[in-house]
Amino acid sequence: MTYVISYLLSKLVRNQVKHFYGLGNLLSEIQIQELNSFFEPSLLSKVRLIYLEDVIPSRIHVRFYLLCYQMMFRLQKLAGLTLGPCIFLSQKTEDVDFKEVLFHELIHVVQYEELSYLNFFKAYIGGWVKNSFSYFKIPLEVQAYYWTKCCWTEKQIRDDLTGTLKMELRAYK
Repeated sequence: MTYVISYLLSKLVRNQVKHFYGLGNLLSEIQIQELNSFFEPSLLSKVRLIYLEDVIPSRIHVRFYLLCYQMMFRLQKLAGLTLGPCIFLSQKTEDVDFKEVLFHELIHVVQYEELSYLNFFKAYIGGWVKNSFSYFKIPLEVQAYYWTKCCWTEKQIRDDLTGTLKMELRAYK
């Protein structure tokens, strides 16, 4: 069942990415400079920022919105949501550290790139189910929160964060 849901989500997300990628904003030069010591420049150049208030519910396909809402993503309560290279941000980021949210979501971009859409969703949904539907126990979220805390919050410079993430993600392939 997890495979079927993961497969359907991966196809749906691919379509969403095709739709929104061209509408998103590039990271600013300042953001790229701040993040360059953690993430590869090629990854940072692919990322697009999209603000949820600009697209929900009018432009996100209704079935995608409903599916996410029913499963686990309470879109109106999120600060950020990553779909491939597209990072959807909410005005909620004004209440938290925007840069910290962006850093966390960039880790998900690395996870998507390294695992593929299908394997990302298999790991994400499988981890969610295996951990009693607890968001904070999903291994991919644990990884994103851990590295955000180490690198961004505690300012531990990690020259090869992307390489480290890729090595940790091998277990999901």
